[in-house]
Amino acid sequence: MNVLEELQHWYQLHCDNDWEHSYGISIETLDNPGWKISVDLTDTLLENVEFQSIQIGNPESKTESWMFCRKDKSCFIGMGGCYDLENIISIFLKWSKRNTNTSSWDHVVSNLIKACNSCNNIEEMRQIYNEIDSIPNEHEQKKKLLNIFNSKWNEIMKNL
Repeated sequence: MNVLEELQHWYQLHCDNDWEHSYGISIETLDNPGWKISVDLTDTLLENVEFQSIQIGNPESKTESWMFCRKDKSCFIGMGGCYDLENIISIFLKWSKRNTNTSSWDHVVSNLIKACNSCNNIEEMRQIYNEIDSIPNEHEQKKKLLNIFNSKWNEIMKNL
């Protein structure tokens, strides 16, 4: 997977019919010339994670490669020269991967899938939903779990 595909995947993992309406990713050009990427980390596992600023090269140089990446409150900001956009995105993705290990949730997700499949009443489904809601959006199986939950919910509602 190339860095653009990985960034798309990161974005898609956070789209939960809520987050994407208020937060997201923006990529724009600078007049240095260069690029700027902003990633809003609000309501993600990275929101409160420290990022060590990175500065490479001179932003005043119009010919050489340069980058400046930092975190401002709950936003990752990366800037760089005309040919540095891929490197800036890579810096963000590497930092993200190092700081969002969701494997501790695998067991919870597995158990909730089983619970959804065997559940037959609305009260239990409400409890299951509250547990699903606590799983980080970064967990790759959360969307699958939500789809299973929604199917089961609709099935139970039809039978009422």
